[in-house]
Amino acid sequence: MTNFKAVAVLFGTVVLAGCAGTQLQKAEGLAPKGDAFAKYLYQDYLSIAKEEYAEADYGNSDYFALKAMKSSEGARVLPQEVSERQLPKNRVPVLSGARDRLMTALNGGAGDKWPELAARAQAMYDCWLEEESEPNRQQKDINECRDAFIVAMEKIEAAMKPAPMMKKPMMKKTMMKKPVKKAEPMAPKPKGWIIYFDFNSDKLTPAGMAKVREVAKYAGTKMFVTVRGHADRAGSDSYNAKLAERRAEAVAFALMDAGVPALKIRMNSLGEKEPAVVTPDGKREALNRRVTITVTVK
Repeated sequence: MTNFKAVAVLFGTVVLAGCAGTQLQKAEGLAPKGDAFAKYLYQDYLSIAKEEYAEADYGNSDYFALKAMKSSEGARVLPQEVSERQLPKNRVPVLSGARDRLMTALNGGAGDKWPELAARAQAMYDCWLEEESEPNRQQKDINECRDAFIVAMEKIEAAMKPAPMMKKPMMKKTMMKKPVKKAEPMAPKPKGWIIYFDFNSDKLTPAGMAKVREVAKYAGTKMFVTVRGHADRAGSDSYNAKLAERRAEAVAFALMDAGVPALKIRMNSLGEKEPAVVTPDGKREALNRRVTITVTVK
């Protein structure tokens, strides 16, 4: 884990190559100040700094240790900008959308209302961004950070939904009839699609592309699209998890190309989990080689 840009630029501290790895000791054992969000953020960044140090990635250990120290002071520490990391081009839209999603929650008061979840989401986003920038990308590490980010964000967004309106008590009937109000149109129910893939492939077929265009036309720019990748059981669990992720990414990128904003797309890989057809291990099954898409208003 060595590909990072300018810890020095972010915090005004020059970290020389020969002195890399010195910040963790300074960050440990501090008494965090500020609000609960800052305290949780300190703990999460410190944990990542320790993991990076244990893997001998002293540069990124310093980076996260510095963010931990700033958080301990009660300062507002923002999630890293996508442009500050050297990423594969096909990862930029997804991570940009993830950061926009995170900032929407933070600007909506998530740090005040759900500080532990908000801090977790921010730290795991930064972790995901760092892992994606690695020259030798470790899919297991990427998945752990990304999935933890998604879990935290889904909990925050569920909590942020407005509570259902209480029905007003019925008034006694009067002699004078009030005009009947027209019922407001109900929000559309979630709608789903399935896109199937050839064996051991993450390439969209012409039929798959046609469904992508159909989804994009229906979703427009305001609805949310959840994309989940699946695989059959022909192959190892780890291989199928990666294959399912590539399938989900292929669909997500195609949706972006078709006009769906990255901020509105949520992506996950389920690998062999939740099969459409339960099969023995090692068996090919066309109905399990799929990506499921769900479009919702929120």
